[in-house]
Amino acid sequence: MMKQDIFVIKSVFIAASYIGTFPSEHKAIQRRVLIVILTIVHMIGTVCIIMYYKYTSRSMKFEVTEKFLMAMQFMALFLFNGHCLYGSINNNSLWNSFFENIEIINNRFKHSVKLGKEIFKWILFVLFYSCIYVIAMWLPKTEMSNYSLFSSIYWLMLHLEMLFLTLVTSQSSNFLSIRYTQLQKSLLETFSTDSITIGEDLSHYENVQEIKLYILTLHKAATDINRATGKMVLTLLILTFLSMLSIFNLLLFIYKTMNFWHFLPNLGNLLENVSLWVFSLAIILSCDKVEKTSKELINTCTYIYASKGSEDALMLLNLAKELRPKFTAAGFFEINQRLLPTFLSNLSTYLIIILQFKFSAL
Repeated sequence: MMKQDIFVIKSVFIAASYIGTFPSEHKAIQRRVLIVILTIVHMIGTVCIIMYYKYTSRSMKFEVTEKFLMAMQFMALFLFNGHCLYGSINNNSLWNSFFENIEIINNRFKHSVKLGKEIFKWILFVLFYSCIYVIAMWLPKTEMSNYSLFSSIYWLMLHLEMLFLTLVTSQSSNFLSIRYTQLQKSLLETFSTDSITIGEDLSHYENVQEIKLYILTLHKAATDINRATGKMVLTLLILTFLSMLSIFNLLLFIYKTMNFWHFLPNLGNLLENVSLWVFSLAIILSCDKVEKTSKELINTCTYIYASKGSEDALMLLNLAKELRPKFTAAGFFEINQRLLPTFLSNLSTYLIIILQFKFSAL
């Protein structure tokens, strides 16, 4: 059972490599062929999306604000695709290092987080979403049905990429947070006795050195996955922000024109925003969980040092503080629960500006 969690994460990683989310482990020639195929698919999908939304813009008579926000949303989407393709071209040394480190951790803490059940829930969510999305996109019949078909398929492929990114990032973070909790328990057991006999001194020293090793290994694993996924997570968060602005502006446009028949063709856009928000929220909360459990480890070291005055506890305290994991969006900002108020505050600010423009034009 202890290998199950790593097997699940690796399986998702390998599946994601076939659609270009993560680097492939194939030979050089096979990787180049896969990259060429994926590049062609992205180019065709991009053209279909642009043509479909160009038709929608013309038929609904979009104003400058709607066109601008839609263009910004597309730029963020293409940036996400570019980072995925760029990451798939690079070697997977970071990922190899990450999997090696979590193997080391897993050999010590033999506990299954049951990631398979979590991933199964995500798959059910995506299947349910995909069914509703296809119905919403195909219920209104238009003369652009071919572009609608290919753009819908391409959007589902992009959401599959985002799903894989979310699964690997969030479940790896859950794996690390559980191990930090287990390390905290191991720390308490090591310093549970008030006095250490001569015979126990060697065992105590070995336990302390082992805890040092796993603090370092957990930090390395967190750093590796953050470096490997940071840029993709950044573009996903930007895409989520711009998409929410775009859909809110679109709803205001429909309200302004009083043509509520336009809402049905754009129901798919609303669903896209829901899924983007779910993916972003899952990543933010899972990264925040790692930060909190590492903070609990630091607090435990502080308590042990304050109560026992152990120099080993002080050494572990300083080490845990220095190697506390931090997830960032490519170094621009930290990814934790404090990001949510900032995200919502900035979103509300831009929404108020949009509202002022819309109602001043009435």
